[in-house]
Amino acid sequence: MAGVRRVPNVAVQDALKELVRMKENKGKVGWLESNAYPDGTPVAYVAIIQEMGSPKNGIPPRPFFRPTIAAKSNTWKNQFKSGCKAILAGNETASTVMEKVVMGAAGEIRSTISKIQTPALSVATILAREAKGNTSKKPLIDTGLMLQTLTYSVGSEK
Repeated sequence: MAGVRRVPNVAVQDALKELVRMKENKGKVGWLESNAYPDGTPVAYVAIIQEMGSPKNGIPPRPFFRPTIAAKSNTWKNQFKSGCKAILAGNETASTVMEKVVMGAAGEIRSTISKIQTPALSVATILAREAKGNTSKKPLIDTGLMLQTLTYSVGSEK
């Protein structure tokens, strides 16, 4: 059989090219620079303060990013692996796999934010909310803007 050249399966080549594209797709979860409260304070800034706390301002940490990552990173890795298998089978693209994983991550972070109950709000915070007509004593949910504007993106970082 000398001289016979094997031609690789085009579908396999396409699937392998699509897997290589996974490197180009970066997923991000967070807030856009344009997301701000009515007074101009960036939502991302408030989120960082809530995540890490600000002892000098009497704000305790109410982490939601780090615990979600710790609890769900294996789930996301498994979704990614399943997605790679689906790409090899010709059923998915790199961008759709990343979109699904990152969209799910954003949803999990929103869920964590919604579930946080502690540390309880300070009396001053409760009084400030009541002055605005908000009787909620739930941490991280005052106007709902932080929760509503959490977003995700998938794209190339070239």
